[in-house]
Amino acid sequence: MILSPHNILHCLGFDIPEEGIEVSEDDAFLYIKLLALLGETIDIDSISDEKMFEVHLAMSGLVATRRGEEITKPSKESIPRFRALCEVVIKDVLKLKQNT
Repeated sequence: MILSPHNILHCLGFDIPEEGIEVSEDDAFLYIKLLALLGETIDIDSISDEKMFEVHLAMSGLVATRRGEEITKPSKESIPRFRALCEVVIKDVLKLKQNT
């Protein structure tokens, strides 16, 4: 499966047409800087443990179903490991630049 830039933006909450949006040259600076500032706020640690657990639980079910096994419910103690896995995906697969 390929996630296009349009799909990724949609998952991040943006409803931008695939062809993009037209902005005046006078407003381009504002749009570029605003998007960069929004990007700086993306942080895996800001996702609550409850939300991480929900995703971890759903993934456990998907994996078990795909393997034809019984679902093993993850524990609350597994959240830090799952969060670390998600951080690797964000940094190494999605290549999110972290501005420091």
